Amino acid sequence: MASSAYMDGRLDEAIDWVEDAIRINAETYRAWTLLASLLEEKGDLKGSFTARVFSCHLQPKHVDGWLSCAEIGIALRDEIPEDAAEFLEQAAVCYSAALRADINNRQARHGRAAIAVERGQIRTAAKDYLYLLEHGGYDVHALRSYAEMTILLASTGKRDFYKPASAIDWYYRAFAHFRANGIDDQYSLEWQDVNIFAGLLAYVERTKDALHELKSLARWLLGRSSEDFWDDWQDDDREWDVENTRRIGFESFQEGNYPELSYGSGLPLDLRAKLAVYRLKLGDLDEAQRHVKHFDPDDPNGMQVLLNEPHLAAEVASALYESDLRSMALRFFQPLLSVPDVLDSAALLAAGRCYLDAGDKRQAEECFGAAIDADESNDEASIDARYELAKIAPTTRLKRSTMMMT
Repeated sequence: MASSAYMDGRLDEAIDWVEDAIRINAETYRAWTLLASLLEEKGDLKGSFTARVFSCHLQPKHVDGWLSCAEIGIALRDEIPEDAAEFLEQAAVCYSAALRADINNRQARHGRAAIAVERGQIRTAAKDYLYLLEHGGYDVHALRSYAEMTILLASTGKRDFYKPASAIDWYYRAFAHFRANGIDDQYSLEWQDVNIFAGLLAYVERTKDALHELKSLARWLLGRSSEDFWDDWQDDDREWDVENTRRIGFESFQEGNYPELSYGSGLPLDLRAKLAVYRLKLGDLDEAQRHVKHFDPDDPNGMQVLLNEPHLAAEVASALYESDLRSMALRFFQPLLSVPDVLDSAALLAAGRCYLDAGDKRQAEECFGAAIDADESNDEASIDARYELAKIAPTTRLKRSTMMMT
């Protein structure tokens, strides 16, 4: 009857027939799938999704059905934003049901973990990503996300089982595997993995290890693994100079064995920024300067960085500030203040203090105010900015009043 009504173009009547059939026997899989299709054609996407979820409950071992339902829920999250939370919750339920049917289904576990991240359930996400790492292959997609989760948990003081040290160990294993066996097509290591790994080491205050691993892994990705003699030379970073001048003076180096692009010219800028930051942390200021110059806003190349990758200039600026090189840091902060959404509250606080040191209280006041506005969580940087602002605001107001009276 429902099919006949539908064929005759009587869509509402067809839906009524199917709903009547469901009231008689709610455990008819075909009825729920037909209702889902009819509601979708009518434009009732939410009702169609609900019907599909019910149909999946009637075939709980059908993994593909749960996965399809989860994907529909995620798509509807964007199409009907007012019900986004409900769709995400239902999608997570679908992924969990798929995992009950097949505990090792990687698509379902990746999907459930991603939803957990979006819902702020960081520990739950970390658990799923770790499971993916522990059960089969060197899943670098899971590893990247797991590393991020461990940092988030550590930054909120939740230093439990899922620690940055655990992500570091998994990265060591992954790099050792791919160096020995080559990079496979399914899980392809990329430059971002070197960046993440070095960042993890630096986060746990292993700056020298971060410096060493960054250079060693970059050399491997650029095809110069045989030049492992550089691993024994950590006094400077001449290996990553753009020119050969300093490399030629190194006894083991033989010019011409590898193309110039496999040295400094081939090093991604984000890793160059990390070399600058790590050298600054270690107090190697002369060596740090060689890296910092690549981001100097007064240099044409530095201006290109400012235009295309301002977050790298911000990273260098903050590192210069932390190394108490405030006048140099200010040269970076000044142009960055005009770039939207690059400087967070901590960087704006640092910029304000640099301006204070330079005697520009008005600009300092603007930076402190921006630091407060940029931080919705009222963290330490925001509190410090309020304190700095309170110290200079009375003086600034008095100076302005005097100027208006003259």
